[in-house]
Amino acid sequence: MQTRLLTAFVRVRCLAVRSRLLWARSSLTLIFLAAIAAIAQAAARTQTAAPPHNSAINWSSFLSRSDLVWQRLPDDWSRGAFTGNGVMGAMTYIDKGVISWELGRVDVADRQDSPYPMTASPRLPIGFLRWQGCPAPSGDLRLDLWNAELRGEISSETARPTKMRSWVHATMPLIGIEVQRGGCEGQFEIDPAEAKTSEPQDSKRARAIRPNPIVERFAKGARKYVVQTLSNGGAYATVSETIELAAARVVFVTIQVSQTRDDVIKLADRALSHAGRTGFDSLTLSHRIWWHGYYPSSFVALPDAQLESFYWIQMYKLASATRANGDVIDTLGPWYHTTPWPGLWWNLNVQLSYWPVYTANRLALGESLINALKRHKSELRQNAQPHPGMAIGRTSGRDLRSPLSKIDRTEAVSEDAPREHGNLMWALHNVWLHYRHTFDPALQRELISLLSEATAYYLDVLKPGADGRLHMPRSLSPEYPEPAADTNYDLSLLRWGLNTLLDPANAGLSPVASRQLWASARQRLAPFPTDKNGYMIGANTPLAQSHRHFSHMLMIYPLGLVSPDNPEDRELIKRSLAHWIGFRGGLEGYSYVVAAAIAARLGEGDTALAHLKDLIRQYVRRNTMYTEAGPVIETPLAAAQSIHELLLQSRDDSIFVFPALPSSWQDVRFDDLRAQGAFLVSAERRAGVTTSVRVRSLAGKPCRLRLPKGDNLMPTSGRSNRWKKATDGAFELSLRKGESLQFLPEDSAHTSAPANTNSYPSDRSPVNPFGISKHNAWYKAAPMSHEPAASRTATPSAVDATGAITTWELLDADIPTAFSQNGWEEIMWAHTSCDPCASEVQTWTGQRWAGWTTVQTKNGCIDFKASLPKSGEKDAIAYLRTSVLSATDRQVMMRIGTNDQGRVWIWPQSMQPADTHSIYVNTGGAKMGRNAKEVKVQLKKGLNHLFIKTINIGAGWGACLHMNGAREIPAVK
Repeated sequence: MQTRLLTAFVRVRCLAVRSRLLWARSSLTLIFLAAIAAIAQAAARTQTAAPPHNSAINWSSFLSRSDLVWQRLPDDWSRGAFTGNGVMGAMTYIDKGVISWELGRVDVADRQDSPYPMTASPRLPIGFLRWQGCPAPSGDLRLDLWNAELRGEISSETARPTKMRSWVHATMPLIGIEVQRGGCEGQFEIDPAEAKTSEPQDSKRARAIRPNPIVERFAKGARKYVVQTLSNGGAYATVSETIELAAARVVFVTIQVSQTRDDVIKLADRALSHAGRTGFDSLTLSHRIWWHGYYPSSFVALPDAQLESFYWIQMYKLASATRANGDVIDTLGPWYHTTPWPGLWWNLNVQLSYWPVYTANRLALGESLINALKRHKSELRQNAQPHPGMAIGRTSGRDLRSPLSKIDRTEAVSEDAPREHGNLMWALHNVWLHYRHTFDPALQRELISLLSEATAYYLDVLKPGADGRLHMPRSLSPEYPEPAADTNYDLSLLRWGLNTLLDPANAGLSPVASRQLWASARQRLAPFPTDKNGYMIGANTPLAQSHRHFSHMLMIYPLGLVSPDNPEDRELIKRSLAHWIGFRGGLEGYSYVVAAAIAARLGEGDTALAHLKDLIRQYVRRNTMYTEAGPVIETPLAAAQSIHELLLQSRDDSIFVFPALPSSWQDVRFDDLRAQGAFLVSAERRAGVTTSVRVRSLAGKPCRLRLPKGDNLMPTSGRSNRWKKATDGAFELSLRKGESLQFLPEDSAHTSAPANTNSYPSDRSPVNPFGISKHNAWYKAAPMSHEPAASRTATPSAVDATGAITTWELLDADIPTAFSQNGWEEIMWAHTSCDPCASEVQTWTGQRWAGWTTVQTKNGCIDFKASLPKSGEKDAIAYLRTSVLSATDRQVMMRIGTNDQGRVWIWPQSMQPADTHSIYVNTGGAKMGRNAKEVKVQLKKGLNHLFIKTINIGAGWGACLHMNGAREIPAVK
């Protein structure tokens, strides 16, 4: 219906243009478009079976409290504003001194003759669109989630504030930008990047790459063309057009991909001609129609403003990253940035990216993965050769070509060389989740067909042992450096695959002979290797070093082969989780995502919440992106599923409502989350008591419903033969397709009292915690002590004759971080509430209150390892502060050195500290020393506060600071 409405919309628009009517500006047209939007939104809700109680939510108001807000313009990819439509994307931030849109398109990839996937077809950078008319800009931005639109007010030293708005159109390959007249003028220019992968290449592989031709640039009228042909065929083009209107300048940009140069130019001309005829306002409305139909598929409201905002930004990010008919989500999504991983990684990244779509009832987004697997069966079979069946290696491009004989940059010449065998099987678990949430029989047949071939590959790899068992040869458990036989990664995935194929519900979809073979293999398959610490990496290979991947624990999550409801399994799960997540040093952000999900499965909501807070505080960037050595999109997306695990779980034909709520969450609401068995579930909790639960069956399957203990909920209506209460307290439901059942507290169960009203936790003002805002709650997420942070009176520090500051105050706690070579983001004062706490006696570290202790320097330098002896070997932050007294306003030269990453701020006592007062940044590589860097600094008369933040990457850890002109700065006696 939505497609037909959009088609009608375009036809009416074309008629209007032909009639030379000022169609887009007439009030009648706006009313007409608003009606279309309302109808489309209602249609979208109908298609996802959203019940009436969802319709009255004021979505614009609700989502506005999760908008990303920048009170200072972002100056880095990891803090930028992102827009996308599943194919094209743009990240907006200041680069090269001007506001820039870093451009991306998921199918802009190289074409090289190479057997290695990341040499053959890696993603390629496209470049930037730069607004050259507003140098040294300042201002603010807001990413409006409801309308998927970036808005802001931009100014410069030479221009008054200028209103700007921008989007990547929801359904068309267009970026639209509108800039008001009267402020920053100037042109928009495409700044192309070299068509060369950023994936590391060894010399042999680099020599095999044919360099792509130099980019071609030309203009025709108002259109500016940047065309890139590829050395082995294919081309892409970035084309912009500026339309001058009386009140605004409008810029449209399209990125097109095709086989030839002429084709991409034709496609670009067609897209821009359509944009020009339709107009910015009309395109904005059709863009909003799609997004307004997308959000109401489900609803989640939390009492934790930061986590609620994070959740809804991930829902926005998902729909910006993929669509049903789009490509698989790779490590970047549509937002390209320099990365060592410019493609699809199948040993975790793809699978985690799709985790949230199932419970969030946004299943259309998951179809891109299913369609890719269906579309590339031939390549999956070729990947497995010389074995039968299907498989996929570690990395691939969009064609899914990834032979298991090619492991990253290494050719596994010997058949016995260790490999990652289970990656395709893990991807098929996502397909299984999709099926279990829909019970679509066509998808069931497709799943069993794919699973049969993935299992055929596995069974051909197995080797019989002297014990009569079937064993896996030495294999790679993803991310663990030591190969092992019988890896739990492989045994878990193969056992899950066999269990699924042998499920009685799938009996009629496979030959009897195949089922007999699978049953025999399952019976003889080696057991999971375990030791005193829980699940091992593999046989005779314990988890002996910190391991960021949970590859040895897939049987716990997400496969669910062991149950927390079984006391023996539960104890083993807890031991395994504690050993893994407690083994620090190699953990990364997604480690905490999975730790949160497993803790939630154990019913430990407070522990799960603590892991999520660690993730956000230590790893998530200010725009909710995640980076290690480069961007990787999966971790924040998967964290949305960990939030789902707190609210709703479904497994083994059972549905668990509020199974792991943190104790502090007294008011919670969700509507139309989807459970396995194809059920839509809504529930609300007020003042710590569940007030309503509603279950709607979409497939007519039975289930067991488990409600929170002690809430005494009973069905309010429905036939008595549709439910019964079991002796263990669960409700056994046998709803027919389309039927619903509502549960209310027992004392109101047979009254007409409404449930699931249109209220939601909102007893606090919007905090908009993501972006850059002085009012947000960004890294103050940990439960704060009620102990006040008392203020102090700053006293000046002594400066000796050499200019060395002899006395500093050191925060008496090392603050753990997750340093991962990301530079700028890590050296913000983002890991404590210290910003930068010049007047506090005690400072909240995110874990506890810490005091400041006086330390003396040696030749102006401080060794943090000596001053903080209990700190870790790496990934810790130290904070120093002091004040210097100047008799006059004067300029001095400071000599600064930090080891490793460091940042230095200085500001006069009369002012508040801010990012802009940073005078020195070391993003890594510079060594500590008295003369590492000279910086001119303006001291004000009176006290001037100095603040240093230093991150330890490893080995030495310290800071040095000297200043010239010491004789003119009074020493303190």
